[in-house]
Amino acid sequence: MPLFRRGDHGTGSPARAAPPEPVPPTPPASPGAPSPQLGAVSASPPGALPAHPSVPTAQESAPPPPRHAPWSPTAPPGAPAPVPATPTSGVARFPTTEGDLPCGARGCPNHSGVLCHYIDRRGRRCDTAWCPNHWATVGGIVYCRRHAGTIAAIGYFDHPAGMPDVDNRAPSLVNWVARDLDAFVAATLVQSATQGETFVREPVVSTHADRSGGRRYERGWKLVDHTGLRLVVAVYVVEGDDITIRVRVGSGVVAEGIPPWVERHRRGIEVPEETDRAQRSLFYAFLQKHIVAAVRANRALDESMRER
Repeated sequence: MPLFRRGDHGTGSPARAAPPEPVPPTPPASPGAPSPQLGAVSASPPGALPAHPSVPTAQESAPPPPRHAPWSPTAPPGAPAPVPATPTSGVARFPTTEGDLPCGARGCPNHSGVLCHYIDRRGRRCDTAWCPNHWATVGGIVYCRRHAGTIAAIGYFDHPAGMPDVDNRAPSLVNWVARDLDAFVAATLVQSATQGETFVREPVVSTHADRSGGRRYERGWKLVDHTGLRLVVAVYVVEGDDITIRVRVGSGVVAEGIPPWVERHRRGIEVPEETDRAQRSLFYAFLQKHIVAAVRANRALDESMRER
């Protein structure tokens, strides 16, 4: 049955197939030159076989980008990641020790002060300056004496909760009092130790969550045995009341008070050096008296428990 082109509607003569257009001959390739049809898909005459599947695609035939080419999120697949630069943000830089600020020490005429390098958890910096005669250093860094005490008390390393507030004296005060009480408390606990107990001294001030909702800074001495903790003596200061020293023996507070040198500083009172020594001796004698009494009471309770 003869075929008709669409639009003839059955009238007229049957359609004849148009003769194929002649295909121009492919010029011969010169030796060593790539084929002009490589990587391209040309129109094939009816009945021609499809292109060979091994013909490379444009992505496969494209040369790779240079090794250090700039990278972007829209880089083509297969592009190498950028080579990272050498990090510099983690390099510690030694701060200057040459200053021209007036020294913060009372009565000091020097104008060679350097700012204290203490920065607290809120990003606030201590704004006091001190000359070489009155500054303190920890790890080669200049601080005021209070914040040098803070750094020495809790250690050199970063803390998850950050450094104490710039106006918080608690860690420094705890460390100062613990240092002065160390020999006395160590001797008291060692003398009261029973067979199998070992004396342990905490090397730095530790941080704890306090019942008041803030933080508590504490340093202590312990007697331990194979079962665990037997007795602890600790001095601590809470964050919300950073001028009061409290002494804990076992689980109870046995003494507390504001050190006389802290009270004088608050009130702006100056006393002769011998008066300062006498007041400090009275304060420590008060704490020592209550420490000894509490240790003896705890040891007597332990002894009565063993006899049952």
